[in-house]
Amino acid sequence: MFNLLVVDDEKAICNSLKFAFEDEFIVHTASNSSDLNRITNLINPEIVLLDLKFGSLDGLEILKDLLLKFPESIVIIMTAYGSIETSIKAIKLGAYDYIIKPIDLVRLKITIEKAVKYMKLKKKVTYLEKDLKTENNIIGNSKAMNNIFTIIEKIKDNNITVLIEGESGTGKELIARAIHDRGSRVEMNFEAINCGAIPTNLIESELFGYVKNAFTGANVNKKGRIELANGGTVFLDEIAETDMNFQVKLLRFLQEKEIYPLGSEKRKKVDVRVIAASNKNLLDEVKKGNFREDLYYRLNVVKIIAPRLDERKEDIPFLTDHFIRKANKNLNIRINGITDEALENLKRINYPGNVRELENMIYRACVLSDTEYIQQNDFLLKNSKTVTIDNDKEDKFIIKIGCDLKNIERIAITETLKALNGNKARTAKILGISDRNMRNKCKVFGL
Repeated sequence: MFNLLVVDDEKAICNSLKFAFEDEFIVHTASNSSDLNRITNLINPEIVLLDLKFGSLDGLEILKDLLLKFPESIVIIMTAYGSIETSIKAIKLGAYDYIIKPIDLVRLKITIEKAVKYMKLKKKVTYLEKDLKTENNIIGNSKAMNNIFTIIEKIKDNNITVLIEGESGTGKELIARAIHDRGSRVEMNFEAINCGAIPTNLIESELFGYVKNAFTGANVNKKGRIELANGGTVFLDEIAETDMNFQVKLLRFLQEKEIYPLGSEKRKKVDVRVIAASNKNLLDEVKKGNFREDLYYRLNVVKIIAPRLDERKEDIPFLTDHFIRKANKNLNIRINGITDEALENLKRINYPGNVRELENMIYRACVLSDTEYIQQNDFLLKNSKTVTIDNDKEDKFIIKIGCDLKNIERIAITETLKALNGNKARTAKILGISDRNMRNKCKVFGL
């Protein structure tokens, strides 16, 4: 919900407007200058209803101060009939619109609805303009993604740690990059580290650096990734894969904003923003004893949950268009779009691999397509079938064209059993048949 600030020295009007809009907005009221200063120091008001006659204060000066402090805010002037000329001056100074007292509540609601639409459109235009400068953009217009855009906009300039949780392929690094690219640290480095890909005995030197002779083979001083990001952002992906020993050192760094390169007793002050990500629920990992509780709360100042693609299927057309353009550029091909039938089918299927899986499907279809527009058949491989066993493992088996259905069934059961080390119960569940049917099939095929 957006913050709506009512600035009027008549408490009755403040109370009436609060009652009228409290179901749609978080409403704050200021009936004197002290209230106004206190509230504007605590919140960022997206919409302001400002009475130009605010006690002894000049309403135009209040408007200037508000727009200077909150340039993205929408300010709607409330004025008496005889002050329309002043209201026009207010609009020239940056106010969105004005409404005449006594207030027509229906008209005010319509004006605020238009203001909200304008604000959202303006925000989208800002994102699109910034996206043109980078390929690392977030695509989406769903409610789930708009919620994330709103959070990013609020925290982009704040030096607070952020924890991003979500399944593999949901775009956690893109969210981290968006926070960096849209914030005040954009001119400095963004260092992305996959903690799960670095051996435990090397992660400390990779992040904190080392000095000459710190260990065998350390022939020179080397800066760590955190120091390289000084002034910028460090993104710690798969943070749940780190061991307890490293977590202690990371916690100390977050508390002190200092690093000790391996082999050195000399500390170095660094100024970096830390964003961590995990495809596991870190709180569950804390309860299991795999992750330090104090580090979890250090990282979890602001949490963002990257939604599964199944939770934002209305974004599939936008993502598909983006991946087609990306494939055209990277693969030097020319695909002009996708048929309605193929697009509708993309919306119906599930995506255990989330956005990354959709991207791979679009790339494959672009390569296989014989026409300017991707057809439904372009998503079907001519001579093979891929079966997803679980979120962490993907196996393939070959089915030749013309193979009869009985043999296809036998191959599917046989190869899935192999992939699952003979576990018939899991095989039955994945293939969508009952345990009894599974036993019968095994007898028929001599498995």
